[in-house]
Amino acid sequence: MGALSVLLPWLRSRGEQPKVIVGTSAGAVNALLVAALADLDPDQAVDRALQLWRGVARDGVFRPLLTSLPGVGVRYLARLVGIGDTPVTSVLDPAPLRRTLAAFDAWPALHRNIDRGRVRSVAVITTATGRHRTEVFVESRARRVPPEDAERRISYRRARLSAEHVMASAAIPVAFPPVRLSDDEGSAGDWYLDGGVRLNAPIKPALALGAERLVVVATHPLASEPDPHRLDPRAPDLFGAFASVITSALVDRMVEDVRALDRVNRLLGAGAAGTAYRPVPYLFVGPERSGVIPELAEAALHAYRGVESLRDPDIALLDRVIGGTGSTHGELLSYLLFEPAFVDALIAAGRRDAEATLAARGDDPWQLTHG
Repeated sequence: MGALSVLLPWLRSRGEQPKVIVGTSAGAVNALLVAALADLDPDQAVDRALQLWRGVARDGVFRPLLTSLPGVGVRYLARLVGIGDTPVTSVLDPAPLRRTLAAFDAWPALHRNIDRGRVRSVAVITTATGRHRTEVFVESRARRVPPEDAERRISYRRARLSAEHVMASAAIPVAFPPVRLSDDEGSAGDWYLDGGVRLNAPIKPALALGAERLVVVATHPLASEPDPHRLDPRAPDLFGAFASVITSALVDRMVEDVRALDRVNRLLGAGAAGTAYRPVPYLFVGPERSGVIPELAEAALHAYRGVESLRDPDIALLDRVIGGTGSTHGELLSYLLFEPAFVDALIAAGRRDAEATLAARGDDPWQLTHG
């Protein structure tokens, strides 16, 4: 949202209003905010969106670890010895997030902006665990959704978007429990996890919904980086290994999807014929290097270490629970640390990235290829 706070007023100043808005995981929250505030002055809209993010404290996302973790441990041990049949679905209990999203007062504005055509389509990306595919829940004025993409295993479903769709899109495996969404007939449907598990950069859904140009806001750089000069000699612990898996699922695929778009644009620019593809100008905004966000998370956490941990023992416990070595600790922390200092740092970093991108691109920021 820090990046969007620069991009949205800039787009509006050029007479370019986003009409197709697609988000995955935390991006699903931002997609809903952009669509719900589309009828406001852009500066007023971004101020309100930033205010909402700054007001999201940890106790509005998941229950305190000091009260929830013991219950998780007891249930897990009971299952090991064959007592009870309640599965352990997550480490954290996101009941507060469900209440926060359900109480979001801009849901009517979201539906109204779509009904009145200010926004053509809003979609959130989920991963259907039973079907092993990406499912895109779409609220749109159009009567039909795009056909299924069998090759990429992406299907589209009409929906009146709600807090449950966002919960499903942001259900990071292990950290948060899967969410069950009703099917079209109202009966219990599939269980869903974070959409980034299979599709973190929803380029294909955006194009399928009619987008002709793309703005991609990312948390990692697009350009390849050299290998680090110093490797961590320590073996990764359980959480370090998990961080590598999450990074591969939520980050690497996002960057690869943008690079795939770049390759298609290059082929078309070179005169490739006999293809149904078309060039798609895009604007990519992300950090200049990887590791920026984990470093911000680690910096914010320093205020809760040592004697200072006494003022918020739950944060100290989160620091202890999340293992990892080197950057993997900060990588995992960045998904779960909802503290004011970290939120402010993220917003400031996003603004800097967007401003640097626009300054570098000059008068014609839309690009067909990176670099």
